[in-house]
Amino acid sequence: EGYEVQGVNGILEAYRMALQRVTLMGPTLLTPLITAAAQRAARTGSGVYHVLLVIADGVVNDMQAIKDALVGAADLPLSIIIVGVGSADFSDMNELDGDEERITSSSGVQASRDIVQFVAMRDFEGQGSFSRLAKEVLAEVPDQILKHMELRGISPGDLPPPAAPPSGASPSAPPPSY
Repeated sequence: EGYEVQGVNGILEAYRMALQRVTLMGPTLLTPLITAAAQRAARTGSGVYHVLLVIADGVVNDMQAIKDALVGAADLPLSIIIVGVGSADFSDMNELDGDEERITSSSGVQASRDIVQFVAMRDFEGQGSFSRLAKEVLAEVPDQILKHMELRGISPGDLPPPAAPPSGASPSAPPPSY
């Protein structure tokens, strides 16, 4: 089942580990990832908000299925961050971002909110790029969380207290400075 991390250091460590075990190649199919994240978000309820980070190196091959999955997931406590790496044409990824126009399913249903943030890593090459990339990647998440809460009629006082970390887990380290 899924792999959960905490904080920026956890994300970086998971990425380093994944690079040792996977080979990036096509086709790029995001629907299974989005569906799994949506199922997890549906199981945990509104007391926990989920963020799925996807690192993709190619053009998506299941665009309409992705849109259908995103429309269903838009009602859940979930944000999806997609980072495009490499020189591929990421115009479909930009469309999934939903900033210009809400995603619509194959049955004509429009997503209740934008849950995707797409960032092309190549746009952040150069000095100080990592901190600018991190800022852009996370830019929409606070508004996405607030929109989810607003649509569900949840006020901060209605949320349960945060769960304690699993036994044996250490609290996440502070994020690195850049």
